[in-house]
Amino acid sequence: MKREDLWSQIRQGLKEGIQYTVNKTEELTRIGRLKLEIASQKRKIARQLGELGGRVYQLLGAEDVQTNDLAGDERIDELVGGLKELEAELDRLGQELTKVQEAGAAEEEVVAEVVQETAEAEEQPDEEVSIRVTEETIEQPQEESPDSGDGDQQSETEKQE
Repeated sequence: MKREDLWSQIRQGLKEGIQYTVNKTEELTRIGRLKLEIASQKRKIARQLGELGGRVYQLLGAEDVQTNDLAGDERIDELVGGLKELEAELDRLGQELTKVQEAGAAEEEVVAEVVQETAEAEEQPDEEVSIRVTEETIEQPQEESPDSGDGDQQSETEKQE
């Protein structure tokens, strides 16, 4: 292999490695952000549930409370509506996180396949070289003169003398 080819392969490998690292870093950053957003949504939901529970307690603590008072309370309706929105957003974030993680796993599978193919391709020239060497070794005794052959040929030559 020429020295220039070796350096171009090294450069190409470095470029691919750097690109993979950049892509993986972006993916992990995105996953981290999504996990933070999910944690934030869960805190908002917990806060809203606490406020809802406080309002229900407040209404139930009143002496003239009726179950209709809970269902018709504007603040409870607002809190329940807000909770539904927060839970929908939490589900959306969870789905997005799953997609990003699956895309990363798929990319890793592709990278593993490329690495495997590269390793196999690098092994093939070595096998070809060893086959060529073997063929040359086999061909060399046939090309040599009978005087320089192996022991059997020498004994035949000695017999002829």
